[in-house]
Amino acid sequence: MRLELFLIIILILLSLMFKKISVGLIGSVPIIITALIGFGIMGLFNIPLSTTTALLSSIAIGIGIDYAVHFIERYKIYAHETDDKMLSAELTMHHSGRAIIFNAFVVIAGFMVLLFSVFPPNRALGALVSLNMFTSFLGTVTIMYLILYKSNVFFNKENK
Repeated sequence: MRLELFLIIILILLSLMFKKISVGLIGSVPIIITALIGFGIMGLFNIPLSTTTALLSSIAIGIGIDYAVHFIERYKIYAHETDDKMLSAELTMHHSGRAIIFNAFVVIAGFMVLLFSVFPPNRALGALVSLNMFTSFLGTVTIMYLILYKSNVFFNKENK
């Protein structure tokens, strides 16, 4: 399947899950960033698309959507509990943002073990999945976080 189809499916599922198309678009941001950077790096370093590297789009989508769903769900919960945009953002970053950071670094370290493989495709997979994990984590806790905060998507009016 093509990456565009995956993104459309993810957009639809996120929109249904959170009952808002705008949340589906916001949740797709880390996936798009991860895919663009991952495949851009592959192109920059002339890494050919092979069976091993073709798995990257699936891994990137799985990684990106997991972080995005957890972050958005926690932000939504805090938004309804506090009705304060700034407090919701702080609490979400403290709770889910922290968990995403710890998870990302542990999994990155696990995949970086593949860099010591004698099989070159494993080394490429380890490096590229680690890169995807990092960009997905960074895209979630920075760009998606800012878009979510600025969008007022879970607030009926402009809050503090």
